[in-house]
Amino acid sequence: MQDNSALGRALAMVRDLRARCPWDRAQTRQSLRPYLVEEVLELDQALGEGERDSIRDELSDLLLHLAFQLVIAEELGEFSPDDVAEALERKMRRRHPHLFDLGDAEPWERLKRKERRGRTLAGITPTLPPLLKAYLRMGGMIGEGAVIDRQFNTIDVCLVLPMERVQASYECHYRPQLPREAAAAA
Repeated sequence: MQDNSALGRALAMVRDLRARCPWDRAQTRQSLRPYLVEEVLELDQALGEGERDSIRDELSDLLLHLAFQLVIAEELGEFSPDDVAEALERKMRRRHPHLFDLGDAEPWERLKRKERRGRTLAGITPTLPPLLKAYLRMGGMIGEGAVIDRQFNTIDVCLVLPMERVQASYECHYRPQLPREAAAAA
């Protein structure tokens, strides 16, 4: 039976493309990586501009890439789309225990830190753009209680002043609403 959900239709489309088109059939995880990154950045731009049609179009491009990766994994016998959905469900239950009668509400960052076994910088993707990586690393360290001496009388000055410049530059160019800011605004 065919799945008529949006994801089911995207998976069916990619399966058909890979069966009938030599270019699509030849694609691998590695060959698709540059296109995936490009599509995510295009979606980010569309979100920043707030143009509904552009957001929809870029989301469709991202859905295509998601479907490609799922079909490739399926073809390799690694996992199925259902396995991915189940992993998502498990993660969201862990991170929202209060919604599933699994425990009390906890701050998102504390739950993620438990998953990372307390390692402050764990989970920061090494392939992020350097400016974003620095911003997230510093935010994580500050969130973990790193001591910042604003009087510049310790070695912390090596972190504080450059971080202020990194943060200002990052916010000027990207202006994301980071998870902590979103939680604080809620």
